Amino acid sequence: MEPLSTKKFLQTFLWTSILLSVMAIVQTVQRVNELEILLWRSKWVFLLGIFALNIAAGFFVLFSPFLERSSRWMDSLGLDPSSVLGKLFGLALVVSGFFLIWAVRLFFFGRFLPQLTPILWVFLWASLLQVFGLKLLSGLKWYPLFAAVILLQGVVYQVYGRVADISDYPFSIGYSEASRHYYASLFYAKSLYGIQTPYPFLHPSRYLLMSLPFLVEELPLWFHRMWQSLLWLVLTFATALLLVARMR
Repeated sequence: MEPLSTKKFLQTFLWTSILLSVMAIVQTVQRVNELEILLWRSKWVFLLGIFALNIAAGFFVLFSPFLERSSRWMDSLGLDPSSVLGKLFGLALVVSGFFLIWAVRLFFFGRFLPQLTPILWVFLWASLLQVFGLKLLSGLKWYPLFAAVILLQGVVYQVYGRVADISDYPFSIGYSEASRHYYASLFYAKSLYGIQTPYPFLHPSRYLLMSLPFLVEELPLWFHRMWQSLLWLVLTFATALLLVARMR
């Protein structure tokens, strides 16, 4: 497979950012209307201005000689083993880019703008910031660094989401959560409920795996939730490893 050039990487990134900016503008306007906010007299207009600036700047770079100059400048960046300051700056970019996504999601967009594409836009640019830092630290090519950043942050997000589900809260914390645990318990209905019931007909293999904690009596609710989270994480990780090995 022919390696992806820096120019192609930059073009793909800019087109993606433009598309996300357009979709983010649409979803932001929809959210403003839902909140019954007068757009032009609110701070939301600055957010829309940032998205619009991304669109304008993206088209300018894509269809001007600046694209070639930017590609050459990006190619000139790399690892300088003798530059301690460069390594520290690269590390600062990686750390700040990582926390930027979480800060925006949890403290800025969380309650007021929960729509998907605005936070994806932040995720895209914060990931590029991290890639710049990794470029200064490793000197590797842009596209594998960007792919690594996206995948690793996806793993962190999934682990955080699954671990956050582990609690002893007595009511359902997700769609059909209670029914999933109930279907898993049907494999041991005789000992649990004193009656024999049919096995679950929907996703039986999933509920069979989820049923294993019922082999131990009186395990707390948080343990069942932890087991389900481990199934999601471990099976997904194992599947990814098998796919990598198969498609090498």
